[in-house]
Amino acid sequence: MLRSLRSLCPMARSARCDVRRVAAVFVGSDETIVLRNQLFLEMFRWPLLQIGGANIADADRAWSQELKPGSHYRWNMSRLSTVSVETELNKTEINGVMRLVNEAEAVDHIRALNEAAVLRLRRPHPTTQHILVSENGDLMGYAQLESGTEWSAGQLVVSPNHRRQGVGTQLLRRLITEAGSPLRVWAMGDSPAGRALATGVGMIRQRELLIMERGLGDDLPDPIIPPGVQIRTFLPGQDEPEWLRVNAAAFANHPEQALIDLDDLKDRMAEPWFNPAGFFVAMKDGIMIGFHWTKQHQDQLGEVYVLGIAPTAAQHGLGKALLLTGLRWLQQRGNSRVKLYVESDHQAAIELYLTYGFATASRDVMYAQG
Repeated sequence: MLRSLRSLCPMARSARCDVRRVAAVFVGSDETIVLRNQLFLEMFRWPLLQIGGANIADADRAWSQELKPGSHYRWNMSRLSTVSVETELNKTEINGVMRLVNEAEAVDHIRALNEAAVLRLRRPHPTTQHILVSENGDLMGYAQLESGTEWSAGQLVVSPNHRRQGVGTQLLRRLITEAGSPLRVWAMGDSPAGRALATGVGMIRQRELLIMERGLGDDLPDPIIPPGVQIRTFLPGQDEPEWLRVNAAAFANHPEQALIDLDDLKDRMAEPWFNPAGFFVAMKDGIMIGFHWTKQHQDQLGEVYVLGIAPTAAQHGLGKALLLTGLRWLQQRGNSRVKLYVESDHQAAIELYLTYGFATASRDVMYAQG
């Protein structure tokens, strides 16, 4: 019996599937497919395809083969995946992505999506796209794309139950396709798998983010506050404009932090961990000149969330004073450890953290299209 692929698979009738040229096929009881026309299905992954007697589990290797009309192929018809690209996710999809992220973290011991990506899951943004790979309703992988005019950034995560099946490559190539500018993608923890995935499509290491840690069991010195400076806690509803001004100036050359706007700030202030008592600002003559925003994690772990100094107030010891103020606060809260993130080329900040006992624990790497 001769049938079209559209009649065989309901997913092929979906608007999300790009069927460039549909083959007429004959499906026997053993699921042998006889191609009558040339076939190209951009949105399908074939988990098990036998060509010339060889099993090919990687979709990209399968696509590289020449599928000749009249030839016989064996296809596991019960395992078809779909790719959807969305600008906004519903609650069920968001919960599915977060469940996948948590499952991956339990195996990898590192979170595949950073905080900004998780926040973008919940709040639609005109530059954000969500890419989901599913199979029979089971979410196999997720990627998020943040498009920009000069460059675009992506992050992705693959379910531990669906690795080594070409899902990561499928997501990464879809990110490249959807990006309107050269793509940069984060490999959290600089894992060998992430390294291989990025280099496999010709991307190169471009940027490193160090994750530094130290214990909080020792006595911390009192901060020495520069003359004329007062350190107080952040006042919600009052300090937002000043904080945005100082943050933009302090991180003028930072590709993400410099772009934080009022909506982004409000999103973070709405998170359960936010506590203004651990958000310190430095004032001089009524003007904010620096800040240290701390963050509380589980398991007695604190974080130097953001530490910023206005350029006009640099080189006067304010960074040390704010750092110690925040560390002492985290210590008083019962934390045994503290971590922070810092760009690997920000030598002045790294030297400050080394002075106060921090050491590099791991690193995230950004890969970019060459």
